[in-house]
Amino acid sequence: MHWMEKIYNFFDLIYNATFGFSALYIVIAISFYESASKDVHTDVRIFSTISSVACYFAFLGVDVLTGKANILEYTKMVNIFSSLITAFVFTKLFYVFYHLFIHNKKEDNASTFIRSLHTIFPMLICILISSLVAFLIDLLPNINNFSDLILYLLRKPFESIGATYFGGFLIMFLESVFWMFGIHGGNVFDSILTSPDSVFAFTNGQ
Repeated sequence: MHWMEKIYNFFDLIYNATFGFSALYIVIAISFYESASKDVHTDVRIFSTISSVACYFAFLGVDVLTGKANILEYTKMVNIFSSLITAFVFTKLFYVFYHLFIHNKKEDNASTFIRSLHTIFPMLICILISSLVAFLIDLLPNINNFSDLILYLLRKPFESIGATYFGGFLIMFLESVFWMFGIHGGNVFDSILTSPDSVFAFTNGQ
């Protein structure tokens, strides 16, 4: 069955290269196209996107970035809410500080190099803010980073409902709502349904 294992690894590779990094791809896509409404210069939009990606990684915290936790667990579709929030918030913040820095300077006549220099300040501030938030989140008990915090907040309302028919119906309803917006609802609620401390998780003997 050695060849079957090779085939499985081949398809597993395709899955991990696509859905395995979907949260990161979402940060890149949303940040870049959100920048389109704020700036006509592609080079500035690229640096805005890089800034959002750096902030997303900063949000993962020290344990993940030092290898104590598996970083691949925080790039999957289940982290879609943290990636959406990061992309929208830090793209907007980037341009707030960018326009604050350039003031009334005419960027249309500036070279790509000069515009790139102007992005250093807003990128630095955004990364500092995201790192500070990640540091404060790490002080919370049993929560290591921003993604864990978002998943905890998503899971909390269902703890009061419990594993009831209404709770199951609500999960299915919300999954359908997410699908209406092109979001894979099943993947979003995967950690809620399967985490060890979830009220929906099944254990041996239950």
